[in-house]
Amino acid sequence: MAKINKSDILFIFAILIVAIISFLINDRLSAIISSIFGIIYTILIGKGKIEGYYFGIIGTLFGSYLSFDLMLWGNFLLHFFYYFPMEIIGFFKWRSNFDKKTHSVIKTKLNRKEILPIIVVILLLLLFLYFIFIKTNNKSPFFDSAIVVFSALAMYLTVKRCFEQWFVWTMVNILSVMMWFDLFVKGEKIFSVFAVRIIYFILGIYFFYKWKKEQINL
Repeated sequence: MAKINKSDILFIFAILIVAIISFLINDRLSAIISSIFGIIYTILIGKGKIEGYYFGIIGTLFGSYLSFDLMLWGNFLLHFFYYFPMEIIGFFKWRSNFDKKTHSVIKTKLNRKEILPIIVVILLLLLFLYFIFIKTNNKSPFFDSAIVVFSALAMYLTVKRCFEQWFVWTMVNILSVMMWFDLFVKGEKIFSVFAVRIIYFILGIYFFYKWKKEQINL
């Protein structure tokens, strides 16, 4: 298991504060559980630890239920039909590319030839999902479609062990903070989800620079 350092303690302390406040204001239980497991998953994956997928799978299932309950169909489809199987695939992919000397996964980066096709696919999917969600009474069609598409890309890059995943996750976190804040101020009991998305944003930037430094050996 990964060693705990000072930065981990700070993030764990922040999660405890979020969890306590969430219970006090009667936040949704599914939101609290998915948020706590999600942050543990992010920290362990950022450290290149396979164990992160255990927490990711549980957090994803609760996130699926939360999204379904809030009628965020894009997020529901993303969590249950994409994140869930991809995390299982990711577990085995990472296990077969694990460096026993560093006790961490072997990291990679995107080939330049892969970037243009990815951009084209992203734009087409964004337009497609946006119009679909408008027709299905989605509470937040723009944010939901953008989050789904960029999250799908970020998860794909995570499974591939690419350092660029953290740049995409940062984009996802910015959009997520905006969407969940909008739902929170409208009265939905999802404070923990909103607060943890801010922590995700900080973690994304932190691990972006951490993995970028290790690019020297890629």
